[in-house]
Amino acid sequence: MNANPLRRIMAIVYDMLLLTALLFAATAIALALNGGKAIDTSHDYYWLYLLYLAAISFTYYHWFWSRGGQTPGMKTWRMQLYRSSPVDLKFSLLYVVAAIVSWLLAGTGFLLAFLHPQRKTLHDILLGSEIRDIRKM
Repeated sequence: MNANPLRRIMAIVYDMLLLTALLFAATAIALALNGGKAIDTSHDYYWLYLLYLAAISFTYYHWFWSRGGQTPGMKTWRMQLYRSSPVDLKFSLLYVVAAIVSWLLAGTGFLLAFLHPQRKTLHDILLGSEIRDIRKM
C-alpha cells in the first residue's frame, strides 16, 4: 500500500530539518573559504555557491534513495521509495526535478496524492515510482 500523503509530508519536514543543518555546515565551510564574508547576490561566486548548495541537497536524497530507498525521514515514518529497477543517478535527478515542478504548480502535483486512488503524486506518476508504507511489511 502506498503511504498516506500526510505521512509523506511529515517525512519531508523531517528531512528538511536534517538537510537545513547540513546546508548550515556547508555554508560555514563556504564562509571560511571566503574569509568570513557573506556570499550575497552581488558576490562573484554567488551562482557557484547556489550550485554547491543544490549539489549537496541532491546528493543527500540520491545517497539515501540509492541505498535502500529511504531518507532518514522516510525511515522514521516507515516509508520507502519503490520502483521496478534500482535507483540510479538519472532517476534521482528526474525525480528531484519532477518533485520541484510538482511543488511549483502551487503544490497541486503533490496534492494529487490526496485524490489519486493509489496515493501517487505527479512525480510518482511521471516516473513510475511510488512511496510505499512499510509499517505492515
